[in-house]
Amino acid sequence: MPFLSYFKGISLFSCFSIFQYRFNGEQEKRNRILFNLSILSSF
Repeated sequence: MPFLSYFKGISLFSCFSIFQYRFNGEQEKRNRILFNLSILSSF
C-alpha cells in the first residue's frame, strides 16, 4: 500500500523535526548561557 508508506514517512519526518526543534532549542539555551558567561567574565 503506497498510502501506508507515505503516512509512515510523514510520521517519521514529523518526529524527526520535533526532535530537531527540541535539540536546537537546548543548544540555543546553552549558547545563550555561554554567551552571557563570556560577557560577565570580560568585565
